[in-house]
This record gives sequence, structure tokens and C-alpha cells, in this order.
Amino acid sequence: MAAIVDRMPDPRPTPVPRTACVVGGGPAGAVSAAVLARHGWQVTLVERQPLPRTKCCGECLVPRAAVWLAELGLGEALEQARAGSTREVRMLDARAGNAHPVWTHAFGGQPGVIVPRAAFDAALRDGARRAGAVIHAGRGVKLVRAGGDEGAQVGAPAVVTITALNDSSVAPRDLHFDLVVAADGVGSAIARAAGLAPTTVGSRAGWSFTFERCTDDHTLAPEGTIELILFGSAYVGLVRRGDAVHMAAIVERGDRWPTAPAEALRMMATRAPQLARFLAHYEASQPMPALEAACGPLPWKPRAVTAGRVALVGDAAGYAEPYTGEGMGWAIEGAMLLGECFRDGWTAAAAAEYQRRWRATVGRAQAHTLRVGMLLRGGRVAAHATRAAVKMAPWAARRASEMVVGA
Repeated sequence: MAAIVDRMPDPRPTPVPRTACVVGGGPAGAVSAAVLARHGWQVTLVERQPLPRTKCCGECLVPRAAVWLAELGLGEALEQARAGSTREVRMLDARAGNAHPVWTHAFGGQPGVIVPRAAFDAALRDGARRAGAVIHAGRGVKLVRAGGDEGAQVGAPAVVTITALNDSSVAPRDLHFDLVVAADGVGSAIARAAGLAPTTVGSRAGWSFTFERCTDDHTLAPEGTIELILFGSAYVGLVRRGDAVHMAAIVERGDRWPTAPAEALRMMATRAPQLARFLAHYEASQPMPALEAACGPLPWKPRAVTAGRVALVGDAAGYAEPYTGEGMGWAIEGAMLLGECFRDGWTAAAAAEYQRRWRATVGRAQAHTLRVGMLLRGGRVAAHATRAAVKMAPWAARRASEMVVGA
């Protein structure tokens, strides 16, 4: 009897492999790839740029994101990239004259983390690779068909063309996937091809510099502090890691600011003596660093975060001005949601659930940040109103800052 049973076919269906193409190798893409791979997906992560690469980023990670990464088994990646910690946010307001301290918000519990993007992204990709994802760099991805359960193509897979950008001997390939995760950032080509491009175009741009071998007195951006300087239609954030100061800014295009980032920074210094002293001290011994990275137009708000078998995550899903490190936090949170919703495979119901949960969490937080940004971008009247509000209702300012930084 036992021999007969052994020869009988197994009545259980053979599991069908679930395949995902993750486009983009930043935090959103790497975490999405790691989470899906751990849920049994066959994951291919494709990064357009050769590795390593830099990105326009403030390099700060909000405290809660460190907890999420540990829960996802990516805590080691965070520690590999850690270059320092942040304990507080300090805002200087230069909208009504010289930069004037307005408020300081201290993180109540776990500190934030400073993570240079090249190192952080590489560590997260290594985590995704260990989880089972296959990673290709220097490859372009074009969405041919979003797939899904609409019209005559019921259950049709998504189709992408993958091209080797720097190797003409490798022919482009059309591949089918159960899920395409667009983690290709602001202006996402995948989102555009899926018909999710925003109806309006943002008018701001971002850029970043890293000042190495600094010997200043640490008056500006002391260790452990995220320094935020407001200029109305622009702001700059600074953070110190060892003997380096990383600086990222967002500027209204077409306003009075020069188009060249270095010249815009010098104009900012005329209204922020602290920044002017830092730049003068730095340039007394070495030249101004080259522009590290730029991005835009900002903000970026797609019509939805899903279309067929395409799901957007990270900046591709939506970009609001990240003041103190919440940008990468949103990317990680979105990747967690994506993994939970598509754990058992793609369905129209799972896509709808991801859309709903993303809007209720990340989308809601970004909407709040955009509202705060409208106040912080105001001119002299808004500057005086901000200072008065901080003095008269410090509890409200504290609560607003907690909501923004996620402390």
C-alpha cells in the first residue's frame, strides 16, 4: 500500500512562481525587493545608473525608520552606512532679515541617523541580494504594458523592455512580470508610461553639496543637529558627519534665485551670517565643492500609486518637501506597505488595498508636510506669524514638528 501511495500524483497544485521587477535601487526599491523576496517572490531589481551612485538627499533618516529596518531584518545595513546621529532639529528663519533662531525640537526617544546615500543604498541592496533578489546595474527599463484585469487582457502580465545601457552587444529583452514596482524617483518614467503622470508640474528644484575636511567652529550645524534655514521661496538643510558637512536645498525656480546652485547658496549667505561665516572659512583653505546631485521639478504627485500590475513606491509614488529626513522614512514605509499588500501575489484587490493604505499613511503625512511648507515658504508676514505662533503656542509648534519629523 505504501508503495502505491508513493507512486500516486500529489493532488496539491504546484506553486506558481511570482515574479517582480523592481525599477530603481534606492531605499524604496531595495527595501521593496528585500520584502518581496522574503515573501517568496522571484525579484529582479534593475538600477539605471552604474553603482555606486549619489542622489540629491539630505542624508537624514527619521528615528522611526531605524525601527522599521530592524523589524525587516535590514538593521545591519543601517549600521553599515551609519555616519552619525541626530538628536534635534533647529530652525533659523531668514525671511524677515538675517537668520534668526525660531525653534528647536529635540527627538524624545531614539535618535535619527545620518546615512550617506551611496553607502546606505549599497548596504540596502546587499540586504535585498541576501534576501534572494537578483540585482542588475546599468540597465534601463521601459514599461510596454501595465497588465492587469481590465478589458480583454484579463490576468495579463506586465511587460517591460530591459536594455543594457553601456553594452551594445547585449540585445534588449522583453520580459513578463506579475508585478512591476516603480521606485525610479521623482519624474518616474514607469509612472508616466502607466498613465499616472501628475496633472500639474512642480516649480521647485533640489540640489546638494558635501563640504569635506571642515575646520570651522561648529556654530553652524553642530554635531547631532539638523540645521534648517528658511529663505521663503527656498530653504537649506545642513547636517554634520565627522569633518564633513552635508547640505541640501530646495529652491523655487524662476524666482530671484540664480539657476546655478553655488550662486544661489552664496545669495542665501547674504541673509544668513552663520552660513556666510561657514562658507568664508571653508573657501579660505579649499575651493567650493562641486555640485553633488540635483532633482526636480518638485513636488511630484502622481494621479494614483497603482495602475494594472504597476505599483509606485518611494519618491515615484509622491514627493513632498522633506524637511528633516522623512523622505527616506516615507520610502521605507511605502515599501513595507507594498510587501504586506502583495505578500501572496498580485490581484486587483491587493492593488486597491495598497492604494488605500498608502494614501492613509504616507499620502496623509505628505499632505501635512505640504501644508507646513506653505507656511514656511511665506514671506515676511508669514515669518513674523511663525515666530509669534511659536512664542504664544509652543505646544502647537512642538506637535507640528513631531508630525513632520515623525519623532
